[in-house]
Amino acid sequence: MITDVIVYAACAFTGAFVVAWAVSPALRAWIERPKYQFLENVRRYEGRDE
Repeated sequence: MITDVIVYAACAFTGAFVVAWAVSPALRAWIERPKYQFLENVRRYEGRDE
């Protein structure tokens, strides 16, 4: 019984997050910002400032 509640709650939160991610470009940019910062740091470290 409790495991069903946990699984359904996790699925609901995942679904809500996916919908919010798909609808909001600002949320996508905020979530993906660390990836782009990391890539920029790698480019700078490798000496490819372009």
